[in-house]
Amino acid sequence: MKKVIIATLIIISGLSFASELLNGLSTISTADGGFKTLYNPSLLGEGGFNYVFKTSFPYENDKLYDQKVTNYLFSLQMANLGFAYDRFGSIETYTLATGFNMNEGVYSGAKINWSGKSGVENEVGLYTTFRPARNLSFTIAGENLTEANNRGIESIFGLGYRPFGEMATIVADFCALGEDFNKTFYKVGLEIEPMEGLKLSGSYSSNFESDNIDPIISGGIELSFGFGSQGSTFDYVDETETGSFSYYFKGGTEKVHNLIKIPDSKIVKLNLAGTYREEKPGFNFMSLITGGQSGSTVVELKEKIRRLSEDPEIAGIHLIDHGHSMSFAAKEEIRAELEKFKAKGKKITAYIVNESQAGYYLTSLADKIYMYPMGSVTLNGIGMEMVFFKGLLDKFGIEMQAIRHGKFKSAVEPFIRENISPENYEQLNQMLKAYSDVLKNGISKARNISIEEINSIMDTNPYLEGDEALKNKLVDGLLYEDQVDSTITNDIKKGSMLIDENFYFAFSDKQYKWDSITDKKVAIVYATGSIVTGNSSESMFGGQTMGSKTTAELIKAARTDKNVKAIVFRIDSGGGSALASDIILRELQLAREVDKKPVIISMGGMAASGGYWISTQSDRIFANNSTLTGSIGVFGMVPNLDSLYTTLGLNFAKISQNKYSIQSGDGLLGMHKLSEDEKQLLQNSIEKIYDRFIDLVAKSRNMTTEQVDELGQGRVWSGIDAKENGLVDEIGGLEEAVKYAAKMSGIDEDDLEYKFYTRSGSFTISDFANSVFFRALPEDIRESMDKMSVLKAISDNGEKAAVILPYEVNVK
Repeated sequence: MKKVIIATLIIISGLSFASELLNGLSTISTADGGFKTLYNPSLLGEGGFNYVFKTSFPYENDKLYDQKVTNYLFSLQMANLGFAYDRFGSIETYTLATGFNMNEGVYSGAKINWSGKSGVENEVGLYTTFRPARNLSFTIAGENLTEANNRGIESIFGLGYRPFGEMATIVADFCALGEDFNKTFYKVGLEIEPMEGLKLSGSYSSNFESDNIDPIISGGIELSFGFGSQGSTFDYVDETETGSFSYYFKGGTEKVHNLIKIPDSKIVKLNLAGTYREEKPGFNFMSLITGGQSGSTVVELKEKIRRLSEDPEIAGIHLIDHGHSMSFAAKEEIRAELEKFKAKGKKITAYIVNESQAGYYLTSLADKIYMYPMGSVTLNGIGMEMVFFKGLLDKFGIEMQAIRHGKFKSAVEPFIRENISPENYEQLNQMLKAYSDVLKNGISKARNISIEEINSIMDTNPYLEGDEALKNKLVDGLLYEDQVDSTITNDIKKGSMLIDENFYFAFSDKQYKWDSITDKKVAIVYATGSIVTGNSSESMFGGQTMGSKTTAELIKAARTDKNVKAIVFRIDSGGGSALASDIILRELQLAREVDKKPVIISMGGMAASGGYWISTQSDRIFANNSTLTGSIGVFGMVPNLDSLYTTLGLNFAKISQNKYSIQSGDGLLGMHKLSEDEKQLLQNSIEKIYDRFIDLVAKSRNMTTEQVDELGQGRVWSGIDAKENGLVDEIGGLEEAVKYAAKMSGIDEDDLEYKFYTRSGSFTISDFANSVFFRALPEDIRESMDKMSVLKAISDNGEKAAVILPYEVNVK
């Protein structure tokens, strides 16, 4: 009877780890979900939301004990915190735990147990888990460190080993009670998942002095159904015919393996709405004004499509375009991801109301497109209009004094000319043709419409409503919203279930692979916005700035991270400050030369001027067909307000100690006509920066400076043209760049993991107040003011020259 009592107490006691060690699936090194709180709080550092309900029934001679000794357990994990309630008979035990990820593959945590029963003291435990490799997990812990309840410290060691990946785990746990080796319990076992959603376990537990307690044989089975798992375990002592039986249910926000899969049984509605940016912005008061979201990213949208393509239960995607915004280059990447989705035999439908041509470029890929009967599709072709301010400035007596190197560096043209220069017309026309070709070829291929037919639509009737869109094969049917669901279900898979994306993506994919100290990762470092010195920020006009200090710190963090084996530098910038660009470039140089890590450039919507400057320390450059790049040129601009001052009746008295003590351009009242000497000083500065620019490009692209100068002169190129002239190496998006980086650094594609490095922008209360006004301005004006604010920031920093794109192209 003594052995029976001891065995039963060990199995069901909530305060001693020895009991947990011997129980079914409960192993310290492989604790999962809501069980982490009880068995290994250090793994709470993995984060997430998990819970578990468990009930245990002790038995003897095949009969259950009285219900008064039934064990009830509830455990909850919220991010890094865990709470558990354990009740055995009339004894209640509470657990509060926390855990943190200290480094790659290193976790630390602690917990405290207390009881509602009088006379039971609190117990404290500390845990540390090391994972030196993907298939190896060690845990060292100390339980009952306060030596409460007349028990000594429990020294615990756990081992988990996966010889064949995630499908099988060998476990071995040891627990020494106090200093007596004879009281050391051990458990060895095996957990296997022979098929997704079915997990089996078996173990043998005892202690090194077998006279103290009979060995316990345990087993368990767990069934997973996508959004939760249920399982049962048993513990059996053969000598005494005693043990316990347990049942549990666990779940959370992680989508687990699904035992029962019905292929092609679901269709997910994917809403295209809002602005998709390269880099997720920090909290911005602007979202409070607009009522919109803080912003989604292109990568997040691509990840959604990828997850859907890998789920065998997904038969198709239904795209609903509510009016979205992203760069045209980003649309290329999203379209490529949708093509991969279709290549797996899945289908896509789309529903549109008033579709722009940029939006139609994306939705045209669908197998079936439906439109609201009174909706419309716009196909008016690619074009642009420039405004020249010289005539207006002349009326106010303002002369813009421009110094530049590069006949194509046209940022100054609107202020010094009354019309477009032949050089600028040439580059813009070629660039727009590249955009037009991508747009028309994409639509032509998707809808089986010839380029001639598309041009005819654009030149005769670019705004097609209802029947006209249907007649011209731009849509496949006209439907009211209440007719859409049944129609697309029949189109994709009859009997399939329509699911909203908010429900489907509320659950993240569970990571079954262990992170480890030796993990090899590819860092993705974002570089978005106009380039300025100092910190990155969110501007009051809705734009972003790329601060040299912030960006250099991100690169440094990536290059000094031992787990990072390569860096993908994702650029979406039209340039800015030459000084700031060079500070950023230096960190990329150190990554390659000091840390010996490959640097791969991935160009987003644009990587021009200063954005191309920071591309010149790289092993490979990837761009999309429509990426704006190049613009290798430098300019400076100083207003001359002398005529305006005369009109206003202002006179100036200058007192200086040296020739340049008072220099034109210093402050509003210092904006006078440049002397010839001052012009030459500024020209010399610009020439030096330009010479450095083309020298950087020449060394990076294995060209002569003469060849670079021929391609430079401030000229802007599309990605496809830049590939032809050697300014980029590959046409491809972020995914292609990451795969290339992994290949260069010897990372197997199946083991590829990313690590994102992003900056958080600042937004002040004054910005909030100003944005109330600026939000009411037209978008084009806000973009122009944002560009001017960047030029002012460069000037305020004492820089006389800028390397910035003169314009941005948004396909609408």
